[in-house]
Amino acid sequence: MPSPAPLDQAPPSPSERPLRCEPGEPFSWQRETVGEIASERITSKAIAARDLDGDGGDELARALPNGSVEFWKRDDSRWVSVALADLSGPVETMVLADVTHDGRVDLVGAASTEPVLRIARGTAEGVGFEPVEVLPLPVAVASLTVLRLEQGDGLVVGSLPASELNGAWLLSSADAEPVPLPVQAPSAFVPADFDRDGDEDLAAGAGWLENLGDGRFSRHPLAVQSPASELQFPTDMSAADFDGDGYTDVAWMEGYAFHVLRNTRRSDFEPIWRVFQIYGLATVAGRVDCDELPDLVGVAGQQRLQLFLNGPNGFADTPSHTAPGDVLGIRSGDFDGDGRMDLAQPSARGECSDTACANDLGVLMAR
Repeated sequence: MPSPAPLDQAPPSPSERPLRCEPGEPFSWQRETVGEIASERITSKAIAARDLDGDGGDELARALPNGSVEFWKRDDSRWVSVALADLSGPVETMVLADVTHDGRVDLVGAASTEPVLRIARGTAEGVGFEPVEVLPLPVAVASLTVLRLEQGDGLVVGSLPASELNGAWLLSSADAEPVPLPVQAPSAFVPADFDRDGDEDLAAGAGWLENLGDGRFSRHPLAVQSPASELQFPTDMSAADFDGDGYTDVAWMEGYAFHVLRNTRRSDFEPIWRVFQIYGLATVAGRVDCDELPDLVGVAGQQRLQLFLNGPNGFADTPSHTAPGDVLGIRSGDFDGDGRMDLAQPSARGECSDTACANDLGVLMAR
């Protein structure tokens, strides 16, 4: 197995990998099941994907509620278990990031039941981790988001909206003190360099935080040209350059609609597309159909996956593909290294069918 790349030679992200297909090729999803059916409930926040061994394809990590984490790798349409880790406590949300700034990817988990982070440092060879370290926090954790900082990976820790200290905190490293961010109880985060100054910013709730590069953040409204009754409580967000102008835009999913907001380059965003949905749950963005424009996948209404393809004229108002199943969420990755977005799809309800199975983890491979 290849050794992991040093931090300054990190493998390219899925959006940076060359596409191994031609525009216009027929598209389909091929569903594969990872591991055995689990008796515990699996959610998308407890799934993470990253190229840990530098071979060009992402590994897939799945955490069970007791803190046991299994790592899987795709090998010619078979999923092979390649490593085990133990975060030694409850895990509801999990990320893979170099929070210790030593050039190795660490495993970080947390739960809403206790105010701590559980960190297992990455080892020097292959996919492996050291015994867990426990880091106290001001509040229990509802979400974890990786934010790329000048000195390395940082963590944005979101608290429960009902907690006394609702909001978000930034940890610039595993050893740093949590710094409060100027947001209150955001329900979704998405990092991106929105102003193209080299520092990753953060969309959070109804605003975005401009990273000033000195540890401070300036808050801006996310959609100043939208009616006040809209775009207040996103259930999920994703970010990509949807119109190909070189600036990162935002996709926003809320209870009854799915929006794309264009980056105006003036510190604000304007709506350019909307489709009405029922009970929007989750969204991811990435290249699916072999052109260079990122597409959108959402989970809405009866937990169905819906794919909206992006083209020269933008997004259509109806999904081009759907996949049924009691889907609890989605996580994206490029598990075969072909440059196209694949989807990790946990399902925890319903009878087994050809597309979903109770309490299983499936992956939809772009074909």
